[in-house]
Amino acid sequence: MIGLCGLWYEMRPKMKAQEFYQNMNSKREQLLTEEETISQEKKKENDSSSKVLVGKNQWLMQMMKTYPNMVGWISGEDIQIDYPIMQTDDNSFYLNHLPDGSANKHGSIFLDRSVNSDFSSPVSIIYGHMVQDGEMFGELKNYRKQDFYEEHSELELYTLEGKKSIVLLAAYLVDGSSNPYPKDFDTSESFYSYIEEIQSKSFFQSNVTAVPGDKLVILSTCAYDFEDARLAIVGYVSP
Repeated sequence: MIGLCGLWYEMRPKMKAQEFYQNMNSKREQLLTEEETISQEKKKENDSSSKVLVGKNQWLMQMMKTYPNMVGWISGEDIQIDYPIMQTDDNSFYLNHLPDGSANKHGSIFLDRSVNSDFSSPVSIIYGHMVQDGEMFGELKNYRKQDFYEEHSELELYTLEGKKSIVLLAAYLVDGSSNPYPKDFDTSESFYSYIEEIQSKSFFQSNVTAVPGDKLVILSTCAYDFEDARLAIVGYVSP
């Protein structure tokens, strides 16, 4: 009986998180359907504002009213990553809180506090827990395999400016005990040096690269290869 109670205790946060994110995704789908319906009606009326409705992600704006710390949404086709992105001035908060602020060890996907909320910084760092069954950023471990990368070489990023792609460049390990990620690049040479370095360390080989001026995104999650290991998936934002 003690073992069963312990299992139930461990399962409760997981079940609560699953239910919360399922409900949030259902709300997103509902808003998307409503947005598409309005867009189609506007098109029938030959109203040019329909383009604005589609391009500006009204569904995201509506969800941000409910979750004020929400800054975007990240997803991938045919993978489990499909979550809101949160941001606050305390990087530890969303390690153990859901987007509604309720305590939960599964936490949230969140953007580093030091970067711009519209992903306009030279480097935007997004954190999430490594959940072994693939939830949260657990799916990122599969980018250690070339065939998985080839099937999922881009992720989708939704902001108030519209839908964008994160074109993936590399997946590599870093020591998370220090400050392992760059925030900016002083010169073009330093940018190219970083890209060359991470691609030389990458678990997969990408056929694309980035150029100075591209906005990089780093998805960071725990790894267990050594103490304080982190798995970093790096890409650049493409319109």
